Amino acid sequence: MKIALLAIEAVTAIVFIAMSIPLIMGKVPPNGMFGVRVRKTIENEELWYRANAYFGKDFLIASTLVLALCIALYFKRNGMDTNTFLLVVSVVLTVPYIVAVVKTFIYLKRL
Repeated sequence: MKIALLAIEAVTAIVFIAMSIPLIMGKVPPNGMFGVRVRKTIENEELWYRANAYFGKDFLIASTLVLALCIALYFKRNGMDTNTFLLVVSVVLTVPYIVAVVKTFIYLKRL
């Protein structure tokens, strides 16, 4: 179970890394499916690209960190009981993404 959960988290992080690159490069035009979609960015194309580039960088950093944490947890998994492991995975692998989102909203407020 531990290996399967880490594998899912690692694959998700790799997909998120791939998704962050077009955001950083400004290749994602305003749309209703992918990117930072709030009123400010939807109404202003320049803000769309700036906000998505900003988020993309933090998303890349967060996803890379999550991938590294998955690798580290893979080697530490046998030293933890299942409940502790699930708690660590739930908290440690979620926090970087929350930080990226919060930082983006703070950035948007300053624009």
